[in-house]
Amino acid sequence: MANSIRTKLLIVVCISYILSTAAIVGFGIVFTKQIITSENEKAYTNQLEVILRTLQKRHEKLTASEMAGLFADGYKKSSAKDLGARHYADNQKIYPFIIDTAGLIVLHPTLAPGSAAVASLDFIHKMLSAKNGTLQYQWRGDEKWMVFRTFEPWHWTVGYAIKTKDKYASVQKVVKNLAVIMLLSSLLGLVVIYAMLSRIVGPIRVLAEDARIIGDGQYDHQVAEVKGQDEIARLATSLSLMAQNISDRDKEIRGFNEQLEQRVQQRTAALEESQEKFRDVALSSADWIWELDRDGHYIYSSGRVKEILGFDHDEIIGKTAYDLMPQEEAVRMSGFFQEAGLKKQAIVDLENWNLTKEGKSVCLLTNGVPVFSKTGALLGYRGVDKDITERKHYEDELKRAKEAAEAATRAKSEFLANMSHEIRTPMNGIIGMAGLLVQTELDQEQREYAHTVQSSADA
Repeated sequence: MANSIRTKLLIVVCISYILSTAAIVGFGIVFTKQIITSENEKAYTNQLEVILRTLQKRHEKLTASEMAGLFADGYKKSSAKDLGARHYADNQKIYPFIIDTAGLIVLHPTLAPGSAAVASLDFIHKMLSAKNGTLQYQWRGDEKWMVFRTFEPWHWTVGYAIKTKDKYASVQKVVKNLAVIMLLSSLLGLVVIYAMLSRIVGPIRVLAEDARIIGDGQYDHQVAEVKGQDEIARLATSLSLMAQNISDRDKEIRGFNEQLEQRVQQRTAALEESQEKFRDVALSSADWIWELDRDGHYIYSSGRVKEILGFDHDEIIGKTAYDLMPQEEAVRMSGFFQEAGLKKQAIVDLENWNLTKEGKSVCLLTNGVPVFSKTGALLGYRGVDKDITERKHYEDELKRAKEAAEAATRAKSEFLANMSHEIRTPMNGIIGMAGLLVQTELDQEQREYAHTVQSSADA
C-alpha cells in the first residue's frame, strides 16, 4: 500500500514535470523552427536576387551592344549556361532554374534546355500565372518548395528549388538537440523528485495503513501521531477526528436504519394493500379502466375490456382509441381528442361508438383526466369507459315512440278540425232557421223548443 502511494505521487509529479518541460521545449522547437525557416527562405530569396541582378547586368550589356538583334538568342543562352556553371555543383540540395513563358526549360540541373517535360504540369502553370512568390509542389515523388521571380526583359521565370526535407534539415538537427536536452533534464529531475518523495512518504505510509484499518470498520483504532505543524501532521489529526466522528455517526446510522427499515416495511405493506384494493375495484367494476401515453397508445387496461370489447388485456396494449372505432367515428373523434390534448382538458361524458373484436358496434361513455409530470408536461390520459349500448338503444326506442305519439296527436287534431268543419256547416243552417222560427207566431211550447235549439247551438 505504501509503495503504491509513493509510486502514484512519483508518477503524478513526474508527469507534471515532464509535461511542463515538454511544453517549454515544444514551444522552443516551434519558435526555433519558425526562425530558422524564415532565415532559410530569406537566404534563398537573396540568392535568387543575386541571379536576377546578374541577368539584369547581362541585359543592359546586350541592349548597349550594336549587334543586340543578331546575337540576342545566343547571348541569352550563353548567359543561362554561365549561371549554371557558376551555381551548379555535385550533390547540390538547392538549385536555380529558369523557364520561359511557354514552360520550356532554359536552365535546369537535370533537364536539357528547350525541354517541355514540365510544361504541362499544374505547378508550372501556377508559377507562370503568379509570376512572383513561393510554391509547395510535388515532383518525381519528392515534396519540394520553390521561390521564384519573373525576369521581365527576357520573359523568363527564375527560381530556386529545394526538397522540403532538405529545407528543414537544420530545423530537425535543432529539434534533436533539444530532445536530448529535454531527456537529460527529465532524468535529472526524476532523480531529485524521487529523493524528495522518499523522505516525505514515510508518514503517509503510516496514515494510509491507519486509513485502511478505519475503512475496514475498526472506528476505534488509534491513529499514529505525527509530530510537526505541516500538512501531514494536520492530516493525521484530521484522520483521528474523522475516525471518532465516523464511530459516533455509525451508531446513529444503525439506529436510524432500523427505524427506516420498519417504516419501509409498513409503507410497502400499505402500498401492496392499496394496489390490491385497486385491482379488486378494477376487476369488480363494470367499467373499463384504461391509461394512454402522450401519443395516444394504451399502456394500461383493466380486465373488463374483455366483457365490453372482447379483447384481452395484452391485445389492447399498444393500440390507440382510433384503432377500436369505425373509420367515420375515428375521423369525428380525432378533432375532439386533438383539441383536448392541446388544451390539456379533461374528457367528460363523451359518447363514442366502437367495434368489438367480432365487429359488433357498442357505444361507450368516456371520462378521463390528463396526467402531468412534475414539470407540468402532459404524459397522457387516465380514465374509464362505460358500456351504454343498451341505454342508447332504449333512448332510440323512446325517441321513436315519442315521434309516433306526436304523429297520432297531430292526426287526431286534424280529424277533429275536419269533423268540426263538416258539422258546423249544416249547424249554421239550423241555427239560422231557428232564429227565423222564433220570429214567427208560435205557441208557448213551440217557442221553448226553438229557444232550446238556439241555446244548444251557442253552447
